Amino acid sequence: MANPEIPSVPDVHDRSGSLLHWADVVVITGYFVLVLAVGIWASRETARNGSISSYFLAGRSINFVLVGASLFASNIGSGHFVGLAGSGASTGIAIAATELGSVFIILLLGWVFVPVYMACGVYTMPEYLQKRYGGQRIRVYLSVLTILLYVTTKISADIYAGAIFIEQTLRWDLYVSVVILLIISAIFTVSGGLNAVIWTDFVQCVIMLAGSLTLLVVAMIKVDGYHSLMERFPQVRPKERWENTSSCAEVPKDFLHLLRSADDPELPWPGVIFGLSVSSMWYWCADQVIVQRVLASKNYAHAKASCVVAGYLKLLPMFLMIVIELLPAGLRGLLLAVMLAALMSSLTSIFNSSSTIFTIDLWKNSFRPAATETELVIVGRIFTCAMIIISLLWVPLIRVSKGSQLMVYIQAVTSYLAPPVACVYFLGILTHRANEKGAFWSLLIGLVIGVLRFAMDFFVYPSPPCGSLSDDRPAIIKHVHYLHFGLILFILCVIITMVVSFLSEEIPQQRLYRLTYALRNITKQRNYSASSSRSGLEMVAQENALENEPFLIRSFRKMCCMAERSDIQLSPAEIEFAESHMLSLVESPKMRWSSNISAVALLVSLSSTCLF
Repeated sequence: MANPEIPSVPDVHDRSGSLLHWADVVVITGYFVLVLAVGIWASRETARNGSISSYFLAGRSINFVLVGASLFASNIGSGHFVGLAGSGASTGIAIAATELGSVFIILLLGWVFVPVYMACGVYTMPEYLQKRYGGQRIRVYLSVLTILLYVTTKISADIYAGAIFIEQTLRWDLYVSVVILLIISAIFTVSGGLNAVIWTDFVQCVIMLAGSLTLLVVAMIKVDGYHSLMERFPQVRPKERWENTSSCAEVPKDFLHLLRSADDPELPWPGVIFGLSVSSMWYWCADQVIVQRVLASKNYAHAKASCVVAGYLKLLPMFLMIVIELLPAGLRGLLLAVMLAALMSSLTSIFNSSSTIFTIDLWKNSFRPAATETELVIVGRIFTCAMIIISLLWVPLIRVSKGSQLMVYIQAVTSYLAPPVACVYFLGILTHRANEKGAFWSLLIGLVIGVLRFAMDFFVYPSPPCGSLSDDRPAIIKHVHYLHFGLILFILCVIITMVVSFLSEEIPQQRLYRLTYALRNITKQRNYSASSSRSGLEMVAQENALENEPFLIRSFRKMCCMAERSDIQLSPAEIEFAESHMLSLVESPKMRWSSNISAVALLVSLSSTCLF
């Protein structure tokens, strides 16, 4: 039983009734009305256009403020509010280093990766790898792997974290709450594409920031300020403790240290600085959910500026917190609206990006190369509906698991599977010598090693519970932290890629124009290999062969009131003008200097935050 003089954690197992007041219900209702109104309004533009560029990249016409807010909203899911807050309450602020460290990687995206992606005019990340390395197997492999990762990691984590919060506040059944959220998320994702998703992300970003910062101020007032919090926090103990685990319940003495010792069992500093950088490179520079938003920017200058905006917003998660029982009526509803905004923005982002990968990289590239734009948009919407169903089928697994190892699983699986993928993008952007054979064998061998380590960690030699008197795991499992493992695997994949590439044929430089950072500004015609796919621009300019359109697609299009667009034909001159405009990396001096100065100021702010 807890000492009465020591503050304890509130009992989260009380299910006596909802914590919401009628004022909370009004706030939540207002949130749903606002988000749906914005989503439906933004969907109208996509419905009028109907092209794949409009549906999957919002017509490449989005302002940097909207893109930056969408990047932040897509990244900060309900798992951040629940998972980061829980880890912070358990071990201190070291978990915030995982967020702060990603700021540098976001700038790397804007200044190194995005100029190459925009110069070559791609829609998806697997499409870039096919252009860069040639061949089909890497593109298909990464397309399937990405969709599987979305289902088994991102969707599961967001749904579980959101479900926990809803169950504790509304006392709703898990299935009911998840079904409602998924259906609402699907309404504007299916109908409006990326344009609707970005606009609703912007609204939800404003709600998340305003709500969470308001809650932070209220919580600080309730606990008598920052200094009182620092004095009382080390004495907090959970109400429920198991036998021989008293030391596990204690707050570590270094809870205010952002970087822990190299042998820390949870967040060792070499793993946080170097290992997490590998995972962050995959997430921020090569993941479809993030890069797709940056590619929707109206030009390169706005793409860079959007990364700066997202970087500043990423400084905030360290200061966000959740305290349900301390909040008055109305603010509890605001907190729930914040959580719903985080959950729905993450889910809509994943659904839209998954449908983009499936439609462009699998359906268009492998199954129906002659598909019309209308067919591709419809296929994307159907696949989004399929992802909704898969998400619902995942709910029983979440309920059975109760999340005992879910959040640790999400972090670890990224360190196991992301390094090979980050490696092929990193070398593809920065080197000319890496070729398809080297990239493929690096991906294959890296996947095998990562899966083996995952199996040993979670099934063969699981970690003993805290307080256990013995640890019989092999030394390579016990002493090599998963963050360190991710760094080692990345270095190994780099070696494999370069060794195999030097032992095989080099890719001619004329095939790499606008596909590497050094060649990003080359305007000469690129020579495509026989196995290379047609560019995204060629797909936009493709004549719609409506007379050969499948009956099912034609019926679905008419049911959705989508225009046939048979009268839209681009002349060669118009195609050339559109291509030169899209591939241009020219910036106005004002935008260039503004972005560069803001980026430097962001790095200074990051350093100040870490020192604080």
